Amino acid sequence: MSEQETDPPHSFFEQLLGEAAGPYLLDLDGDEIVVAVPSADGVCELDTAVTPTEQLDALVGEDLADDILDVYDDRPASELVDLIDDIRTHFGILIPPLGGFLRLVETLDLYGEDVERDLIDKQLNLYDWVRDHENTPWDKLFRFLDRAPEGGWYAAALASDIELAERVAKLEQEQGKPTGAKRPSLVGWTRDRDTDTAILETLRRIEAAIFQASPKVKGRGPKAPKSLPRPLTARERYEKYRLYVEHDDIASKVLGSRYKRLSLPDPTHD
Repeated sequence: MSEQETDPPHSFFEQLLGEAAGPYLLDLDGDEIVVAVPSADGVCELDTAVTPTEQLDALVGEDLADDILDVYDDRPASELVDLIDDIRTHFGILIPPLGGFLRLVETLDLYGEDVERDLIDKQLNLYDWVRDHENTPWDKLFRFLDRAPEGGWYAAALASDIELAERVAKLEQEQGKPTGAKRPSLVGWTRDRDTDTAILETLRRIEAAIFQASPKVKGRGPKAPKSLPRPLTARERYEKYRLYVEHDDIASKVLGSRYKRLSLPDPTHD
């Protein structure tokens, strides 16, 4: 890897580390060395760096790494490992998330500003993932993004990303479209949302009835719309399972050995 650049950060990830952590001050045999923010590429290299030398090269660049190795050459290996861990902790890159630092860097470089805005709306600070890295792991950020606010900045950025849309379309052509959940989640399903759904169902039925009653349509209009899906509660799942069991028991008694018992559904799933 080439020597670290001193130019301003060219990625949101580098900007984040610079603002949240700043440079690392290293006392190297009495000389105070300023270790700049690692490059985004260097952080990604940590995913495959195994030896202390490889990690040091990725963090500080080969030239400074050589100077540090010269000083630590006569010291116990554990001291060099502790130094590397200290540098990584300072910049919030000690523990990689699932998918590695490459996933983290790409996500923040593409959508960092939008992620930060969503966090601010939730009274959260993206700086904390750097400054309090050990108690605020990057995996926690991805758990937040997996359930990003509906209508939020990050969700809007994903929906506006033409390159992402192209990749998803190609993947669906190769593997088929994923079968999403047929019912909405219980989370966020309020009394107002249930009422709005009932109003929409009524309006759809009225619209269908008007079409059917029109002399121009003469019965060729749309059929009466089905009810809109609602969240599946535990009580509904249990009732569904109970009916399966009752049917299975009755059929088994009536048909005896001629009846092959059903493969009963898991009562915890729809």
